[in-house]
Amino acid sequence: LGMLMWAAACAPSVALPTPVPTAMIPATATMSATVPATATMLAVDAPEPTSEDLPPTSDLATSPAAATPTAVFSTRLPTTTPTPVIGPVINIGEPFERQPVIMGSELAVSGFAQVAEGMEIQVGLTSAVGQTLSTAEASVEVSQWTATLTVPELVTGLADVHAVIVDAGGEEVARSSVPVTLTADRQVNESYVTLIRPEPGSIGVAGHNFYLDGQLWRQGGGDLQVAVLMDGCREVVGDFFFQLGISSYWQGYVTLPPDVSGPACAMAWVGTPGDAGWRAAQVPVTILHQDDPLATGIMISNPRAGRNLTAGETILVTGVAYNVPGRTVNIEVLLPSNGQVLGEASDDADFYGYWSAEVTLPASAEGEAVVRVTTGERAQPDSESEVLFNIVPP
Repeated sequence: LGMLMWAAACAPSVALPTPVPTAMIPATATMSATVPATATMLAVDAPEPTSEDLPPTSDLATSPAAATPTAVFSTRLPTTTPTPVIGPVINIGEPFERQPVIMGSELAVSGFAQVAEGMEIQVGLTSAVGQTLSTAEASVEVSQWTATLTVPELVTGLADVHAVIVDAGGEEVARSSVPVTLTADRQVNESYVTLIRPEPGSIGVAGHNFYLDGQLWRQGGGDLQVAVLMDGCREVVGDFFFQLGISSYWQGYVTLPPDVSGPACAMAWVGTPGDAGWRAAQVPVTILHQDDPLATGIMISNPRAGRNLTAGETILVTGVAYNVPGRTVNIEVLLPSNGQVLGEASDDADFYGYWSAEVTLPASAEGEAVVRVTTGERAQPDSESEVLFNIVPP
């Protein structure tokens, strides 16, 4: 009441605005008597009132409106997180990659798997050309599986061990595989064919010679067939054959067509597939087109690495130079220890890349030596290749 009388005496012609209710402010521990925000709405030129003139205020900290608000919770029902379902999975722990496996042996295969009810694990051994060599059904205990494959005395070279989970209807649902190397042992195997070269992953170039060599171990020898196959290792694109009267090391060239490229297989065999006497060697390779930037280089076919040659003898050095028709090929025989040149020669590569030259080894030479073959300048060759061999006393 005192406040209203004072305001009327000072400015009788000015009407006061209608008071606006103030919002309740949440209390804090430090809040005390404060001026409502609406007090600043007095639009008069009156002196600022002192604290003695202000009306008493209530303690907001104890005001019923400042009580702790009631928490509001969502009415949406919680969703249940689904348990992840792990599908059928399998891997092979044994054998390890490229493990040597002797023909005629028993191969233990094992690994980890998660298999649902009604499913089984089938294990197999397949040759490089896709021929099934052996199969077995695995035994499963909890998450471990084992099987044994009998390796037939048929094929040498790279092969594939695979383990497959199949459902109750026989459909494949998971697979794992690992490459192994099937090898021959004279103490165990009475008959076999091997490929020494090419090695798995080797390249050839279309329109050029492709070199192969290996071993035939068989009573009475036989007609040896050698070929390069493409289109899933089903189509022969180059081959040759010759008769071997006894077990022997063999070597030869296949001339590749000029218009082929892609994955291929090198294969050598004796006998007829399906017959008891059939033996084969298989290796996956790649054939490059002549225009491929990687289709350059030199391959030394003779001497082969590690061979022992006699001091004083004349050796024939041969090989293939890719994409250098009419170009000179330089051949050097030298000591790797000090670079001393023991002999040298040269030849021009023919249309199919073939080259050859004779080099006579010094009679006094002995120990490890190297054949170095280059094209272009000797100091800065365009292509080069080396093979280490041994010189032994006469």
